[in-house]
Amino acid sequence: MTTINKLHFLQDFEIRTVHRSAIIEAAYNPREIEKQNRADLKHSMGKMKLREPLVWNEKSGNLVGGHQRLSILDETWQKKHKTEELDYELTVAVVNLELKEEIELNLALNNPRLMGDYNIDKMNELLSSDAFPDIDFKIAGVKDEDLQIFGITDDLLNINNQEVDDIINAFEEVKEQKKRDVTPEQKEVNKQNVKATKKEQVNSEVDTYVTITFSNQADKRAFMAKIGEHENSLFIKGEIFAKKFFS
Repeated sequence: MTTINKLHFLQDFEIRTVHRSAIIEAAYNPREIEKQNRADLKHSMGKMKLREPLVWNEKSGNLVGGHQRLSILDETWQKKHKTEELDYELTVAVVNLELKEEIELNLALNNPRLMGDYNIDKMNELLSSDAFPDIDFKIAGVKDEDLQIFGITDDLLNINNQEVDDIINAFEEVKEQKKRDVTPEQKEVNKQNVKATKKEQVNSEVDTYVTITFSNQADKRAFMAKIGEHENSLFIKGEIFAKKFFS
């Protein structure tokens, strides 16, 4: 009886356990990670463990994908065993590539454009769903600024609908009371002040800014990383940008 190989034809690796000493961290690896992001990754791995294999090229001995995870594995091993020795084994996805192909794979594995983007509506639904009240999204590296992008804050994650209604009603009551307390004369003064402020803002903003747009979040992240700004920043001083790249 012939056994039919049902592995997908694009799968081109094998799973094997190797000693840490066989794994070389590729010197050319261009991917870096910020200190805080690495701390978040370490926290995540500490809670969820390592759940997917690193990619290792048997032909060169180089690690192709998973440099940050390997550095955390090394660090935690040394700390636990109180030694500088890395005497442990690791299950890896083994490939057999020439150096050119290895570098191409490394770039592909590290390219954020090939990883896709979160669907904001689905993330909003997931983050605010009552069906998953105990999920700690921060273990998965979801930061406060990410929650804000998806329209969620820590306060809203921990507040029920009745509390939200009470807060809104209290705010509306205060707002209405303030309206009743304002005299007609003060209303006119406030109106003129608002007009003057808007006019001043318009005059100060004419021809002092330019808007840059991106096709997707990955392109924006890549740009912001290149210029050394946080990926969620919405404003960059033109003088600072010019000093960095044109001075």
